[in-house]
Amino acid sequence: MRNPFIALFFSCALAFSAQAADGIVVKQAAIKGGQLIIKGSGATPGFPVMLDGIPSGEAGGHGIFTATATFMPADCVVDVSDGVSSVNAVIRYCGIQGPQGLPGVVGSQGLQGAPGPQGEVGCGTLVCDDVEVLIAEVTSCTAQCSSVTTTTTTTTTTTTTTTTLAESVVPIITLSAASPVGASTPAVGQTVAIFNVKAQGGRNLTLHSLTLTRTGNVGAQVPVNASPVIYVGASSIGTGDNWSGTMGGSTSLVTFDPPFTVTAGNTVSLGVKVDTSGATAMSTFGVTIDGTQGATGGLSWSYVPPGGSEVMSTVSDSYPVIGGTLVY
Repeated sequence: MRNPFIALFFSCALAFSAQAADGIVVKQAAIKGGQLIIKGSGATPGFPVMLDGIPSGEAGGHGIFTATATFMPADCVVDVSDGVSSVNAVIRYCGIQGPQGLPGVVGSQGLQGAPGPQGEVGCGTLVCDDVEVLIAEVTSCTAQCSSVTTTTTTTTTTTTTTTTLAESVVPIITLSAASPVGASTPAVGQTVAIFNVKAQGGRNLTLHSLTLTRTGNVGAQVPVNASPVIYVGASSIGTGDNWSGTMGGSTSLVTFDPPFTVTAGNTVSLGVKVDTSGATAMSTFGVTIDGTQGATGGLSWSYVPPGGSEVMSTVSDSYPVIGGTLVY
């Protein structure tokens, strides 16, 4: 494990030069204009030069390179590699991050805003010839019984159309209070997040898949094949595809096979486990469920309206749901 205090001492006391045996030689590692700039030689010509696992430059024909990045390692030491050899370089003009400061004083409450315009009357649940109907996104709350399959008492005509998505069944997704955050130890099958999904309303909710998005700077230390696994209790209900990359924002689709049903009114906790055993000191990792509030997002679910067929959706008012950041 690298000692940040030793790293800082040598950055101040020695003329900087770092070299891997028969490989990369770092001539300059410094912060200039808010950018991390690494210059050196000895890299494999034509190979990408990576800073802490992130491609940041390319070696020229004689192995000379300049690599730049906008991130700043917390311990002022960066790993420089071309995939063949690597070397740790101490960054000049870099100071080790101090502890988090105390919270500021809470400001005074602002003035109350003006009332908004009156909204339209919602339709909620209708009863059409003694058949309960869930309606959403309608233009009027009158004459809506024609939007479902039913038989009237005055005629023998059956009107058939599509039942609309009911707002009252949209799942509520939250981050569990038991979800991990902060200082953590790398491990195989580490629980990196716990998400709660509630089936609100009077209909069972069926979960089909969950798209997870990576956060943090851990990079290739958690490789693309370190696929996330979703657990309910001690039972695995789905394993994700390989991550689309190792950068923050990379995704993995976890398909539940078979789909998982949440009984109406109940909540299920989905534990996310990932192999983080390769994470090194001061790296960070986390997962989120991305999406747009009140619109589509990472959870694919369905429900069956009364007298109708299964309705698929990814809509939720809860997006995005952000997991905690683990610091190794």
